[in-house]
Amino acid sequence: MDLVTALATYFLIWWITLFLVLPRGGVEPLDKPEAGHEVGAPASPKIKQKFIWNSILAGIVWGIAYSLILLFDFNLRDALP
Repeated sequence: MDLVTALATYFLIWWITLFLVLPRGGVEPLDKPEAGHEVGAPASPKIKQKFIWNSILAGIVWGIAYSLILLFDFNLRDALP
């Protein structure tokens, strides 16, 4: 796997795992939302913390995928008819 393919794979995995991480992490709704604010909007979304955890999780998933590709010499062209 060359560098561009590895970075593209990590980028795709990062976006997919982001949807797993976003709803987690103790997000609580506002106690008394002001007029014009969504009732279910989080008081503190902790987005920076979630991006950090997501990057770690994506790195782990990418590492597993990369090692499987190296160990088993997996090639998508060979898998498709």
